[in-house]
Amino acid sequence: VTGIVHHVEFSPDGSTFVVQHRIEKPWFTSFYDAVGGILRTSVMTGWINGMAWDPQDRWIAFAAREGDVTLYDRKQDTIRLLGRHRNGARTAMFNIAGDLLFTGGGEQEIICWDLHLWQPVLTVRHRSTQLQFRADGEECALITRNALQLCTLERPAACRELAVDLGGSLQHAAISPDGRWL
Repeated sequence: VTGIVHHVEFSPDGSTFVVQHRIEKPWFTSFYDAVGGILRTSVMTGWINGMAWDPQDRWIAFAAREGDVTLYDRKQDTIRLLGRHRNGARTAMFNIAGDLLFTGGGEQEIICWDLHLWQPVLTVRHRSTQLQFRADGEECALITRNALQLCTLERPAACRELAVDLGGSLQHAAISPDGRWL
């Protein structure tokens, strides 16, 4: 790899790696075969603060200095913008199943992105940009400036997306006594 290397991330099977590196002024994101070191593709991307490879090998997440959080689908060679952090995106981490992406930003918040809904579903405001999952995915460690907090991510037992628009200014909702109707 030529230039100054900023990040390296291996694919889940270890056959490929992605590198964020600088050649003179511009920053490049390049993909290499791990066995022979053969360059597969290289794109000028700007400064990427954090990268994470989906454990299911579907996407690579990029947390950009300007704040963009994007997912790159290497098989289809497409990039999708998920959203932005207010003060620059710094870190990226998938959960074990690969259906949630956690990104930390300069505002010291972690955003959880649901990759089925393609939107943020949770913001952790504990003055942190980093977390790490336990190998089994049941718990994670939230790293702050002067503490380490162990957390669990508990999903709702039942959740259903409504397929219809309920109107622009919904104020109240109620569930029937038998729990069948909203």
